[in-house]
Amino acid sequence: MQDLLKYNRVRTMQLKFNTTKHNITHNNYNNNNNYKENNMVVKGVASDIRSRMNTLKDRVMEKLTAASVPSDKLENARSFLETMIKDVTTKAQGITKDALQRIKSHLVDILPSMSPTLTSKMVDDAEEEAESIENDKRDNKDMKEDKFDEHHHKGKTVSKL
Repeated sequence: MQDLLKYNRVRTMQLKFNTTKHNITHNNYNNNNNYKENNMVVKGVASDIRSRMNTLKDRVMEKLTAASVPSDKLENARSFLETMIKDVTTKAQGITKDALQRIKSHLVDILPSMSPTLTSKMVDDAEEEAESIENDKRDNKDMKEDKFDEHHHKGKTVSKL
């Protein structure tokens, strides 16, 4: 009888251990997926900012070149702008990541009846949808600009040298 009790206690401990181990593994998997999703979002925002800043840099450099700025000063300006772009992109990643985390934690606080995992998933899904909408807007804008360029250049001839 004591052997049976001892066996049951050991078996119960093993089951508890395996359940805990499974929960930890499952939670780690969910945390890794959330991290990957958040990381994609953060990189998307930073990529947009980097793209806009690079366009700005190109325009500034064109204007400085047209203003006959000396080459050494032009190189200093280019270097400064590239450093600034790196700094802004890095800060944007941190700010975006922090903002998403704050949104999730605040929603968990004000909606205690919902699970934190569900709340987090809802925020991630909403962010992905917003990013998709922004990408569609950007694509439509690019198509309109391309059509404008085609129409604008139709009547003009390009001379060959």
